[in-house]
Amino acid sequence: MIKFKNYTKMNKLTLLLLLVIGSQFAYAQSDKDKARAAAKAKMEARKKQEAQMSNGLNRTQESANAEPVAKTITWLNLNDALAKSKTSKKKILVDFFTDWCGWCKRMDKTTYEDPKVIETLNRYYLPVKFNAEREDPVTYKGVPYSMKAQGIRSTHEFAIHILSGKMGYPTTTFLGVDHDLLTNIPGYIQADEMVMILKFFGENKHLSMSYDDFKRIETTPKN
Repeated sequence: MIKFKNYTKMNKLTLLLLLVIGSQFAYAQSDKDKARAAAKAKMEARKKQEAQMSNGLNRTQESANAEPVAKTITWLNLNDALAKSKTSKKKILVDFFTDWCGWCKRMDKTTYEDPKVIETLNRYYLPVKFNAEREDPVTYKGVPYSMKAQGIRSTHEFAIHILSGKMGYPTTTFLGVDHDLLTNIPGYIQADEMVMILKFFGENKHLSMSYDDFKRIETTPKN
Protein backbone atom coordinates (compact mmCIF):
# COMPACT_ATOMS: atom_id res chain seq x y z
CA MET A 1 0.00 0.00 0.00
CA ILE A 2 2.82 2.30 0.87
CA LYS A 3 4.55 1.37 -2.34
CA PHE A 4 1.41 2.16 -4.27
CA LYS A 5 1.16 5.57 -2.64
CA ASN A 6 4.82 6.30 -3.36
CA TYR A 7 4.27 5.12 -6.91
CA THR A 8 1.30 7.41 -7.22
CA LYS A 9 3.24 10.34 -5.79
CA MET A 10 6.07 9.61 -8.20
CA ASN A 11 3.68 9.55 -11.14
CA LYS A 12 2.17 12.87 -10.07
CA LEU A 13 5.59 14.45 -9.72
CA THR A 14 6.64 13.07 -13.08
CA LEU A 15 3.44 14.31 -14.67
CA LEU A 16 3.91 17.74 -13.09
CA LEU A 17 7.50 17.85 -14.27
CA LEU A 18 6.46 16.89 -17.77
CA LEU A 19 3.80 19.58 -17.73
CA VAL A 20 6.35 22.20 -16.63
CA ILE A 21 8.85 21.07 -19.25
CA GLY A 22 6.14 20.96 -21.89
CA SER A 23 4.97 24.40 -20.95
CA GLN A 24 8.51 25.79 -21.12
CA PHE A 25 9.06 24.10 -24.46
CA ALA A 26 5.80 25.54 -25.74
CA TYR A 27 6.79 29.03 -24.61
CA ALA A 28 10.22 28.62 -26.14
CA GLN A 29 8.70 27.35 -29.36
CA SER A 30 6.26 30.24 -29.33
CA ASP A 31 9.13 32.73 -28.88
CA LYS A 32 11.00 31.12 -31.77
CA ASP A 33 7.91 31.32 -33.94
CA LYS A 34 7.44 34.97 -33.01
CA ALA A 35 11.12 35.69 -33.74
CA ARG A 36 10.90 33.94 -37.10
CA ALA A 37 7.70 35.80 -37.95
CA ALA A 38 9.27 39.12 -36.95
CA ALA A 39 12.39 38.38 -38.99
CA LYS A 40 10.27 37.39 -41.98
CA ALA A 41 8.18 40.56 -41.67
CA LYS A 42 11.32 42.66 -41.37
CA MET A 43 12.83 41.01 -44.46
CA GLU A 44 9.64 41.52 -46.45
CA ALA A 45 9.52 45.17 -45.38
CA ARG A 46 13.15 45.63 -46.43
CA LYS A 47 12.50 43.98 -49.79
CA LYS A 48 9.48 46.22 -50.30
CA GLN A 49 11.53 49.29 -49.41
CA GLU A 50 14.36 48.25 -51.75
CA ALA A 51 11.85 47.60 -54.52
CA GLN A 52 10.33 51.06 -54.01
CA MET A 53 13.77 52.67 -54.06
CA SER A 54 14.72 50.72 -57.17
CA ASN A 55 11.51 51.73 -58.89
CA GLY A 56 12.12 55.32 -57.91
CA LEU A 57 15.66 55.24 -59.30
CA ASN A 58 14.44 53.55 -62.45
CA ARG A 59 11.76 56.20 -62.90
CA THR A 60 14.34 58.92 -62.35
CA GLN A 61 16.69 57.32 -64.86
CA GLU A 62 13.89 56.79 -67.33
CA SER A 63 12.89 60.41 -66.92
CA ALA A 64 16.47 61.53 -67.53
CA ASN A 65 16.78 59.24 -70.53
CA ALA A 66 13.43 60.42 -71.82
CA GLU A 67 14.54 64.06 -71.74
CA PRO A 68 14.86 65.08 -75.37
CA VAL A 69 18.37 65.94 -76.49
CA ALA A 70 18.87 67.94 -79.69
CA LYS A 71 20.60 66.15 -82.55
CA THR A 72 22.40 69.30 -83.67
CA ILE A 73 24.28 72.05 -81.86
CA THR A 74 22.53 75.39 -81.65
CA TRP A 75 25.27 77.87 -80.83
CA LEU A 76 24.30 80.79 -78.59
CA ASN A 77 25.86 84.16 -77.99
CA LEU A 78 27.42 84.61 -74.57
CA ASN A 79 24.85 87.04 -73.17
CA ASP A 80 21.98 84.67 -73.98
CA ALA A 81 23.82 81.66 -72.55
CA LEU A 82 24.62 83.47 -69.29
CA ALA A 83 20.96 84.46 -68.90
CA LYS A 84 19.61 81.03 -69.85
CA SER A 85 21.96 79.17 -67.50
CA LYS A 86 20.25 80.77 -64.50
CA THR A 87 17.15 78.66 -65.13
CA SER A 88 18.61 75.64 -66.94
CA LYS A 89 21.41 75.19 -64.34
CA LYS A 90 23.66 74.00 -67.14
CA LYS A 91 27.35 74.72 -67.48
CA ILE A 92 28.56 76.78 -70.43
CA LEU A 93 31.06 75.76 -73.10
CA VAL A 94 32.67 78.64 -74.97
CA ASP A 95 34.44 77.95 -78.27
CA PHE A 96 36.86 80.83 -78.83
CA PHE A 97 37.72 81.14 -82.53
CA THR A 98 38.70 83.62 -85.22
CA ASP A 99 37.83 83.92 -88.90
CA TRP A 100 41.38 83.05 -89.99
CA CYS A 101 41.80 80.00 -87.69
CA GLY A 102 42.12 76.81 -89.78
CA TRP A 103 42.02 74.43 -86.81
CA CYS A 104 38.84 76.13 -85.63
CA LYS A 105 37.18 75.32 -88.94
CA ARG A 106 38.44 71.75 -88.73
CA MET A 107 36.93 71.31 -85.25
CA ASP A 108 33.61 72.57 -86.58
CA LYS A 109 33.63 69.99 -89.39
CA THR A 110 34.89 67.03 -87.34
CA THR A 111 34.56 67.25 -83.55
CA TYR A 112 31.36 69.30 -83.45
CA GLU A 113 29.76 67.11 -86.13
CA ASP A 114 30.31 63.93 -84.11
CA PRO A 115 26.98 62.49 -82.80
CA LYS A 116 28.40 61.59 -79.37
CA VAL A 117 29.88 65.05 -78.96
CA ILE A 118 26.58 66.65 -79.98
CA GLU A 119 24.55 64.47 -77.57
CA THR A 120 26.88 65.01 -74.59
CA LEU A 121 27.34 68.72 -75.23
CA ASN A 122 23.60 69.36 -75.49
CA ARG A 123 22.86 67.27 -72.41
CA TYR A 124 25.17 69.10 -70.02
CA TYR A 125 26.01 72.49 -71.53
CA LEU A 126 24.87 75.64 -73.23
CA PRO A 127 27.19 75.97 -76.25
CA VAL A 128 28.64 79.37 -77.16
CA LYS A 129 30.60 80.46 -80.22
CA PHE A 130 32.78 83.49 -79.47
CA ASN A 131 34.75 85.21 -82.19
CA ALA A 132 37.61 86.71 -80.23
CA GLU A 133 38.26 89.36 -82.88
CA ARG A 134 34.72 90.18 -83.97
CA GLU A 135 32.07 90.10 -81.24
CA ASP A 136 29.42 92.31 -79.69
CA PRO A 137 29.82 93.72 -76.17
CA VAL A 138 29.04 91.31 -73.33
CA THR A 139 28.49 91.59 -69.60
CA TYR A 140 30.15 88.91 -67.48
CA LYS A 141 29.65 88.86 -63.70
CA GLY A 142 28.42 92.44 -63.80
CA VAL A 143 31.42 93.75 -65.76
CA PRO A 144 31.02 95.00 -69.37
CA TYR A 145 33.53 93.83 -71.98
CA SER A 146 33.93 94.98 -75.58
CA MET A 147 36.39 95.01 -78.46
CA LYS A 148 39.82 96.41 -77.66
CA ALA A 149 42.53 97.47 -80.08
CA GLN A 150 45.65 95.33 -79.63
CA GLY A 151 48.46 95.48 -82.16
CA ILE A 152 47.37 94.98 -85.76
CA ARG A 153 44.20 93.20 -84.63
CA SER A 154 41.40 94.07 -82.26
CA THR A 155 40.69 91.50 -79.57
CA HIS A 156 37.64 91.28 -77.37
CA GLU A 157 38.24 92.19 -73.72
CA PHE A 158 36.26 89.17 -72.54
CA ALA A 159 38.55 86.82 -74.46
CA ILE A 160 41.59 88.54 -73.01
CA HIS A 161 40.13 88.29 -69.51
CA ILE A 162 39.05 84.63 -69.62
CA LEU A 163 42.14 83.41 -71.51
CA SER A 164 44.48 85.45 -69.28
CA GLY A 165 46.01 87.05 -72.35
CA LYS A 166 47.00 83.69 -73.92
CA MET A 167 45.33 84.26 -77.25
CA GLY A 168 45.51 80.90 -79.01
CA TYR A 169 42.74 79.46 -81.16
CA PRO A 170 40.74 77.39 -80.91
CA THR A 171 40.46 77.46 -77.13
CA THR A 172 37.63 75.61 -75.41
CA THR A 173 36.50 77.21 -72.16
CA PHE A 174 34.27 75.64 -69.52
CA LEU A 175 32.22 77.80 -67.17
CA GLY A 176 30.38 76.36 -64.16
CA VAL A 177 26.71 76.91 -63.36
CA ASP A 178 27.85 79.89 -61.27
CA HIS A 179 29.73 81.17 -64.37
CA ASP A 180 33.12 80.73 -62.69
CA LEU A 181 35.92 79.57 -64.96
CA LEU A 182 36.54 75.82 -64.68
CA THR A 183 39.31 75.50 -67.25
CA ASN A 184 40.66 76.57 -70.63
CA ILE A 185 41.81 73.92 -73.11
CA PRO A 186 43.84 75.37 -75.99
CA GLY A 187 44.14 73.69 -79.37
CA TYR A 188 42.27 71.19 -81.50
CA ILE A 189 40.37 68.47 -79.58
CA GLN A 190 39.43 65.21 -81.25
CA ALA A 191 35.87 63.91 -80.88
CA ASP A 192 36.58 60.98 -78.54
CA GLU A 193 38.68 63.19 -76.25
CA MET A 194 36.02 65.90 -76.33
CA VAL A 195 33.32 63.45 -75.21
CA MET A 196 35.52 62.45 -72.27
CA ILE A 197 36.14 66.07 -71.26
CA LEU A 198 32.46 66.98 -71.63
CA LYS A 199 31.46 64.12 -69.32
CA PHE A 200 34.22 64.90 -66.82
CA PHE A 201 32.91 68.41 -66.15
CA GLY A 202 29.27 67.76 -67.08
CA GLU A 203 28.92 64.95 -64.52
CA ASN A 204 30.88 66.91 -61.89
CA LYS A 205 33.63 64.30 -61.74
CA HIS A 206 36.12 67.16 -61.52
CA LEU A 207 34.96 67.70 -57.94
CA SER A 208 36.19 64.31 -56.75
CA MET A 209 39.02 63.14 -59.03
CA SER A 210 41.60 64.16 -61.57
CA TYR A 211 40.92 63.98 -65.28
CA ASP A 212 43.56 61.27 -65.71
CA ASP A 213 41.84 59.10 -63.06
CA PHE A 214 38.45 59.68 -64.66
CA LYS A 215 39.76 58.81 -68.10
CA ARG A 216 41.43 55.65 -66.80
CA ILE A 217 38.17 54.51 -65.18
CA GLU A 218 36.13 55.30 -68.30
CA THR A 219 38.51 53.45 -70.61
CA THR A 220 38.99 50.37 -68.40
CA PRO A 221 37.00 47.42 -69.85
CA LYS A 222 34.02 46.46 -67.68
CA ASN A 223 33.82 42.77 -66.77
